[in-house]
Amino acid sequence: MKSILLFLLLTMFLDVSAQQFELTPTYHSIGVKVTNILTADSCTVEYKKSNQSKWLMGLNPDKIMISGTEQFRGSLFLLEENTTYDVRVTIYNGANANTLPVAQQTTNTSPTFAQTSNVKWVAPNGSGNYYTQTSPGNLNTLFSSGQVTCGTTVLLTDGIYSFTNGLALTINNH
Repeated sequence: MKSILLFLLLTMFLDVSAQQFELTPTYHSIGVKVTNILTADSCTVEYKKSNQSKWLMGLNPDKIMISGTEQFRGSLFLLEENTTYDVRVTIYNGANANTLPVAQQTTNTSPTFAQTSNVKWVAPNGSGNYYTQTSPGNLNTLFSSGQVTCGTTVLLTDGIYSFTNGLALTINNH
């Protein structure tokens, strides 16, 4: 009888059936979206590789409002690509907690890029009009040359690329 009464009291403060969460993977992260949060004031996200036993704490999601509806949004970072993770979300309403069923999500695999036959090599100090691996050209010059058409692969070598608008791009081969 005490169990039933406790359950009824908890459900008055936190609708345990309402919350849902969605996971959106990328290569090294998983986005977390918790909807139907009703009066919940916070939530936590834990995760682990599916083949391991130790749960890790993720950063607490932020409570945001989209189109007049509150939800929690957050991300798990520094994950391994093409790896399956278990994700556990706990919703809090004051001292009341509701842990949602664990979900599994696999991070994406990095895409492979097959270069086309129309390849242009550039370097920060590149010059000339050949744009080959042994004689790379300048990136700014290439883009203004009209040689970049649909299907062109532009390969950038290591270095710091400076642009006329003050932006800089640094490429490091690690």
